Amino acid sequence: MILGNGVDIVEVCRFKRWTDFTDEKLTRVYNPTELAACKRPDGTYVFEKLATRFAAKEAFYKALSAALVTLDMTQRTFSFLSIASLICVSQDVWNVPQITFDTKLFEEKTKITLPKVRIHVSLAHEKSHAIAFVTISQ
Repeated sequence: MILGNGVDIVEVCRFKRWTDFTDEKLTRVYNPTELAACKRPDGTYVFEKLATRFAAKEAFYKALSAALVTLDMTQRTFSFLSIASLICVSQDVWNVPQITFDTKLFEEKTKITLPKVRIHVSLAHEKSHAIAFVTISQ
């Protein structure tokens, strides 16, 4: 059963300036695993990768919010920034995008107990935009 969907599109060029941010500032949105995947061998960040992951995080936040409405679990609220670093966008061995979510830390932060769910993600980008679509199902 689908509990929630979320979609987000971002302008890739907006993230070019993010490559100048400190790691401390970036970890407010990204977790260390993601940041490592977004780095070139010289240690600089690939802003296109930051953009795509950001779109996926926003889409996940929207899907999770919709899922909580579907489950009638809206007694407590939370912000995107409060959970962004708990969302990890990565790729499996076949380069298929996936999202993992630290539900334990989420539950500690929000006092919301989530049921076991599946997260589905699709990502796309072209020169100027990146888009992400996320579905949360049970």
